Order: sequence, then structure tokens, then C-alpha cells
Amino acid sequence: MTMKANKKYILAALLIILISCSFVSANSQYNDVQNHWASAHIINLSTAGTISGYPDGSFGPDNAITVAEFNVLALKAMDVSYGSAPSGQPWYMGSINESISRSIIRQGEFGDYNRSINRGEMARIIVCSMGQSPTSGNTSFSDNGSIPASVRGYVKRASDLGIISGYPDGSFGASRNATRAEASVMIAKMVDLGGTPPPAVVPEVGKKTTSLSDADIQRLQAYPFPWGKGALFLDFYEVDEHNRIGWTNRVNGEFRHLYEYIPLVSAETVFRDPVGSTGLRGIAQKQENGKWYEADATFYIEDILTTEGRVIRRPHPTEIHSQWREVQ
Repeated sequence: MTMKANKKYILAALLIILISCSFVSANSQYNDVQNHWASAHIINLSTAGTISGYPDGSFGPDNAITVAEFNVLALKAMDVSYGSAPSGQPWYMGSINESISRSIIRQGEFGDYNRSINRGEMARIIVCSMGQSPTSGNTSFSDNGSIPASVRGYVKRASDLGIISGYPDGSFGASRNATRAEASVMIAKMVDLGGTPPPAVVPEVGKKTTSLSDADIQRLQAYPFPWGKGALFLDFYEVDEHNRIGWTNRVNGEFRHLYEYIPLVSAETVFRDPVGSTGLRGIAQKQENGKWYEADATFYIEDILTTEGRVIRRPHPTEIHSQWREVQ
């Protein structure tokens, strides 16, 4: 063997070793994906920084994935940047607000962004994130009739694009909770196909809500109540002649108005839990820098019976379920 040929052999051997070491390093990044059917996609996305695992070194491929988590992945797949969550709101609201502004997620579509996302909902976010439109007609899945009409066109489109597939029995399982592994495979395929996400639209300034429409009520009724959250001890609330609730807090000896609130019905009759606490769904309103803003919200008032037999009403922290929108 000549010296030149020997050098080529050595370089080839080194290249094989480097590739092998790289694969082993990526594959050993998580302690629970080595033999998983989605391991290749999980490793590729993790290497690219699109997804990450848990502090204990696991990835949890068969764990459920939440609406908020999948929305973040979809934005990353389409290289869409988003801002941080507004002060006082959950970590994911920055990405949620971005998706709402691009019509990837509809305002009020999800009552709880922390719940598990199902496969049908995931298909809709995928198609919308890529700037695609739903396809009319039936899908090829055996449970086509069970796929909700609201997502069927998106399931068909995502299937036609080769992003989603069904189970061995030919069904799609639109209502089944999606797993982190399934999400990883779909996100990886989105990255490979690419797409043009819809542009962000600056919302028009609407009119300040003075009464709830049927559409408002239908949207608000989907939001869960934050039972059991720690109490925020405000001083009192009152209902004005327009059925709005004004919350106040004592600051430096003075009462400060926080914001107005429009409940679905009378504050004294709306949604009581088994222990007598009152839950409210409605539209919160606040004023900042001379401008008014509204957002969908829920909170509840806890009735506490003291040892003296008195009832103390303690309002709990407000849960904001949408981005604040400017009104006038």
C-alpha cells in the first residue's frame, strides 16, 4: 500500500469513527429513546435545538404534549420568532399571542393551553403554521366519520402532505391525546417540507364591551375555573349598575381601582362549586397609559366561614385566557 493510499485509508477510518461517535453522543442524550420508533426524529430535532427533554435526562416520548408546548414547536419549525409573555401571564402567552396574530390559533379556540393537545387539533396547527389551507372531502382513514368537521379538512391536508399518518388499524384517532414522539415526527416532517407561515396582523381597535354577545358567552363558557389557586387578598369588590365588577386594593392607605369585569350573569348567581365558592367568567378590562384593553378571564370568590360565624369573601387571582386587545 502506498503512502498516499495509506493516508486515504486513515482519513476514511477517522471519518467513520467521528460519525459513529456523533451518533452515539446524540442517541445517548436521552436515556429513554434509544430503541424508540421515533428516536431518529427526536435526536435530529434535539440536535437542532427545536426540542428538549427533562432534567432527569429523559425525553418522555410517550408522554402527552400540551397545547402550549406544541404551539411553540410549530413556531420553531417555521422559524417564527415570538416575544416573551406579558407581565403576570403564563410563560407560553408570548408564543400564543404570536400564533393568534397569525391566525394559527383562533382567539378563544382553547380554553386551557396547559391541557393535552389531541391529534386533530395538532393537525390544524400544523397546516395553519405552514400557511396551508384545509382540503375538502373525506380522509382515507377508517374513522373518517369520527373526525370532527372542524378539523377534518386539516387532517386531510396534513395527511396529503405526508406529515401525519394513522394507526395500524387504519384509524387516525383525532380525539386521542398526542404524544411527544408523535409531535416530534410531525414537526420533523414540517421542517423538511418547509412552508410560509401566515403574516402577523395587527388587530384593529374595537369598541369597549358593554354587554356580552352570544358569541362572547359561547367562547367564555369553554374556559375552566382556577379552583384551588392561592388567594389574592383584595379589599373588596362591588357590582355597578351595568353589572360590572370593580376590584379594589389598598395601596398606601388608599383604595386603587384595578379593572372592571363583565360577568356572564349576576355576580351572586354564577357557577358555584360544592363548597359554596362563586366562579366568574367574563371580560376583564383595564386602562394603561390612557388606553383601554380587554381580555377573556375567569376568577372566583371563596366564601370562608369564620369561627365567629361570619362569612368572608376572598377573591382569588384572575386567570387571563387571551391576549389583551385594545378597545375604545
